[in-house]
Amino acid sequence: MKRRTFIRLVGASALGLPLMYSQIGRTGKTRRGPVANRQRKACRLPLAPQEEAVISVLQRRSKGVYLLGGGVAAKAAGTDFPYLNLLVESSAFNKTKNDLFEFGVTPVSTPELPGHFIRFVHAGKSYSALNLELEPFVKQNVLGQQLNLLPLAHNFLVYSVNDAWVLDPYGALESKAGRQDRYRIKVVETPRTPLAGLEVCLAVVFDSSLLGLESPRGHAAFERRVLGSKVQDEKEATQVFHQVVSYFPDLMEARGWEVTRKYLVSPLCLSAAAAGPGIDLRKADAALAGLVRRGQDISSAHLVSAINAQFTQPGAMPGVGSGLADYMASRKLSMRRKDLLAEVIEGKRPVDMG
Repeated sequence: MKRRTFIRLVGASALGLPLMYSQIGRTGKTRRGPVANRQRKACRLPLAPQEEAVISVLQRRSKGVYLLGGGVAAKAAGTDFPYLNLLVESSAFNKTKNDLFEFGVTPVSTPELPGHFIRFVHAGKSYSALNLELEPFVKQNVLGQQLNLLPLAHNFLVYSVNDAWVLDPYGALESKAGRQDRYRIKVVETPRTPLAGLEVCLAVVFDSSLLGLESPRGHAAFERRVLGSKVQDEKEATQVFHQVVSYFPDLMEARGWEVTRKYLVSPLCLSAAAAGPGIDLRKADAALAGLVRRGQDISSAHLVSAINAQFTQPGAMPGVGSGLADYMASRKLSMRRKDLLAEVIEGKRPVDMG
């Protein structure tokens, strides 16, 4: 498998997991969320032969294997998608890992994650498997808990592969789009901050592209409001900028330059870059637009390169270092797409800042 294809599959898998939902100024106390429906409904979803083969390996030492999140809605609609997120109930998970390796999966290194989590690729599809008892997972996987999960109904779907039932606490499968068998994304709670709104907008873009779900009703107007807002507080601005660095490269890969540009030069992202790291994303946009005018295809690595270049300009972030990596490290922010940053550091995707 080519390295770029491999990285994109891993990226898709990461995006398939519910994003943490950010609400600035929250107290940390458990808030009351919408009532979750705990009724299990009979349902049998089709699995591809390669998926069944992987799941059968997981079932050997497990009392239950469950498909999680938007993949359930995609399966119900008959849509193929690039990743599966699974919950496994196993008392011998290390042996299960060995079973998978002997079966022939390609493991993905996840040193930042605990031992009860594994990521791997098989037959061109990315898998994430969390080893946890179902009941504790279901109790945590609700809105209103301190986890602050992204409030999209499909993120909370649970499908039992063993017993053919589905748990749909917020009615994701009741939200048909009226076009074929596709489901419409259902926003369960309205975001209260620009940062939270941006996370919802990104999730809608990714899940409509990767899972074949329809955007929520009225989403275009919501997206305009979110992207048209501004942030001045340095803490919130830094968090918004972190989303730019973390997910805009995937936005490039999923939807292309024009959609990414709409986000990049929005008042929200421009104000966040100015109030947080103190850079001007319009210069990054101008450099990338210049490449496009010259007929060059631009990639997610070019985007990271253009952003990185802002930190190396005269007067940018004095004392921090020589680039984006130094800024992220100084703010104790994770760099999600290390693969792209490595390409930039190696000079593989130079961007002329003119």
